Amino acid sequence: MKKNILIYLLLLQSLFITAQQVSDTETRQIGSTIEISYTLETKAPCAISLYVSKDGAATWEGPLTKVSGDVGAKIASGRNVIVWDVLAEVEQLSGDKIQFQVRAGNDLKIGEVFQGGIIAYILKSGDKGYDPDVPHGLIAAPSDQTSTRSNWRTANKICDDLELNGYRDWYLPSKEELNKLYLNRTVISKFSNSWYWSSTKNSIFAWVQNFNSGTQYYYSQNKTKQYFRAVRAF
Repeated sequence: MKKNILIYLLLLQSLFITAQQVSDTETRQIGSTIEISYTLETKAPCAISLYVSKDGAATWEGPLTKVSGDVGAKIASGRNVIVWDVLAEVEQLSGDKIQFQVRAGNDLKIGEVFQGGIIAYILKSGDKGYDPDVPHGLIAAPSDQTSTRSNWRTANKICDDLELNGYRDWYLPSKEELNKLYLNRTVISKFSNSWYWSSTKNSIFAWVQNFNSGTQYYYSQNKTKQYFRAVRAF
């Protein structure tokens, strides 16, 4: 099927939805890309993501991954521009109900789709790396990396080599990070009621966690009896 793009730009400009920190948005089409200009007001750099709705804001798709410019982590205050390569991400974009939403990082919530996965944890006061002005945390892959159980070394390699939704910095979570996934498992995604690998090791053993009971224990790295889920930091 031939890809095509048909966008009503005047309607996009009048219906543009923004986060509280974002204002003065403008859009224009340049070939098969959409350029979105916006003004960001923030005390410190924050995370910016772009979403699109094709049904008048009833539902949202995103964050969009085929984007460049002032999007992602540590975006500074001022006049910024996002460029979305539309046809690199969707077959077509047409209709009279298309809307965009620019989201600032401090609007993020656990369980929300963001930067290639699902937000599993947001740093709080007292956590290492916490910044009251710039949210940071942990993103979990939307699903387990395999449907079968693997040994610890295989789990580490698959996570380290993973390229998912435009991101390549995935890794196997530490014992502490794995526990955060367990605590927020109901809003992240479906986990198996079984044991999951962490990257934390002890001699020939590695720590695992049971996603039914929450119990953490250590297990031989050579055993192929555990599932695993990749994470990345933001």
